[in-house]
Amino acid sequence: SSTEPPKLPPWAWRFPARSSLWFNAASRVVCGSVGLLSTLFLRNFCDLHVENISTLHTSIMDRAPGEGVVTICNHPSCLDDPVLWGAMPMRSLLSTRTTRWSLGAHNICFTRPAHAAFFTLGQTIPVVRGSGVYQQGVDFAIDKLNEGGWVHVFPEGRVNQYESLLRLKWGIGRILLAAQRPPLIIPLYSRGMQDVLPNQTYFPRFFKKVNVIVGEPIDLRQRVLELQQYARASREEDDDQARAARKELTDAIQERLRALEARMDGIMERPKPGPGK
Repeated sequence: SSTEPPKLPPWAWRFPARSSLWFNAASRVVCGSVGLLSTLFLRNFCDLHVENISTLHTSIMDRAPGEGVVTICNHPSCLDDPVLWGAMPMRSLLSTRTTRWSLGAHNICFTRPAHAAFFTLGQTIPVVRGSGVYQQGVDFAIDKLNEGGWVHVFPEGRVNQYESLLRLKWGIGRILLAAQRPPLIIPLYSRGMQDVLPNQTYFPRFFKKVNVIVGEPIDLRQRVLELQQYARASREEDDDQARAARKELTDAIQERLRALEARMDGIMERPKPGPGK
C-alpha cells in the first residue's frame, strides 16, 4: 500500500479567515521587529556585498498597484529568510504589501503551537513537503499574489549548503500558472549564508562574507498567459498538459538561477565542493 503523505496539524494553520485588525497589528510588530534585527545583523555583523540591489528595491517598493511579485533564491541556510531581507529599505517593514510572504516547511517552522503563531504573524506560510503542489499553503500563496502581494519561494525545497543548485520543485510553476495576473519574477542568488549558520548549529557566526546577486526580472508573462489557456492550475485539470506547463516554467526559472550561479562562481573564483549538477 502507498504511504500516506504527511498532513499539516490543524493547530498549525493560524491565518484568520477574514482580515483582522488585531492580527494585522500583531503581524506588523513581529515583521517589524524581526526585520529590524535582520537589518542590523546583515549590515553590521556580516561582510555584505550585493550586486544590483536597486532592481530588488524598485521591483518591491515601486511596483504598480495590484501587481504581484515573486522572488526566488537558492537556499544555503535556515537564516536566509529573514536575514537576507535586511538588504531592503527600512520603510519596507511598514506595509504588508512590501513585506514578503514566505513559504516555510511545516516540520521546521510549525512544530509547536507557539512556533506556528510566531511564524504566522511573521507572514510565513506552512507547506508540507511530500504533499505536492496542490495544498493549502500553495493556494494561500497564490491568493496573496492575486491580492498584489510579494511572495518569496525557495524552489529547491530545502536547505542546500552545497554550492550547486538542486533540481527545482514544480510548486513554483504551479504558483505562476495559477496567478490571475502573471507576476513580476525577480531571481536572487546568495553565497555565504551557509558560513553564517552552518547546518546543525544554532547560533550565527559574525563577520562572514555574504554575497548576493539580484538578477534582472524574468519576463514569462506572455508564455504564462499562453500556457494558462490550456493548462489551468486546478486539481480537476491536473493532466499531462498541466504538468508539462508547470515543468516548462520551472525549467525556465532553473535556467535563470543557474546563470546567476555561474556569475557567482566567477565572483568567488573558488572550486565548488559537493555533488555536481
